[in-house]
Amino acid sequence: GAIRSEEKMALRHFKNWCTLLAHLMQLDLSVIILQWYWFEFGLFLPTVEVAEVLLMSTVYSEQRLKALASRNDMELGDLKGKLLSFPFNLRDLMQLVYNGGLCGRPDCHCLLPSEVEALWPYLLRTMPRMVSQRESLRRGVAMGNPRKEELDRDVRKDLEKSHLLGLEELSILLEQLYDNDKMKSRFPSPLEMVCGMVKHSEQCGRLWDDSFVEHREALDVQ
Repeated sequence: GAIRSEEKMALRHFKNWCTLLAHLMQLDLSVIILQWYWFEFGLFLPTVEVAEVLLMSTVYSEQRLKALASRNDMELGDLKGKLLSFPFNLRDLMQLVYNGGLCGRPDCHCLLPSEVEALWPYLLRTMPRMVSQRESLRRGVAMGNPRKEELDRDVRKDLEKSHLLGLEELSILLEQLYDNDKMKSRFPSPLEMVCGMVKHSEQCGRLWDDSFVEHREALDVQ
């Protein structure tokens, strides 16, 4: 029979249900699990592949990828799966939101540049605590006792931090972008926000690219 919302589902039944749902919807199983984590626990856990598709669509132009590979004595193809090991800075964030259509679109609710810029120091200041909070929640989920704790005020602030690094920190950044009411009015979940960003970049091209940044920096110097 049907399972009521207050009843528990055995792990093997849950796995079978997810597999069946993915087959019926013609989706990758990881997408089903990702959405379930978000709606059940408020955790956005994109895969490395999803995160890299977003970065390559909005942040890393072909020119920049070639330069990155050259600086690190790598072939261009060797960067696959490794983009998250390189620092993500404020310039990358601005490219992410503009090229992804979260900023600067006249046809829908958008983040203001000032909102995005204000988010950056907050992220750098609180990232160690937010990572700790997520790790605690994920342990609770694995143990069958999920509980979202308040930010631990005793966790040391990394005041010297100047960039984000890795999948966990990028995931938190995307959660924080989605936490804005304007984004919630446009997208049902962070995953759909990411899909919308990739689609926007593919349809509209890169509105903020590396040459534009270099041009602005040259003007600033003058």
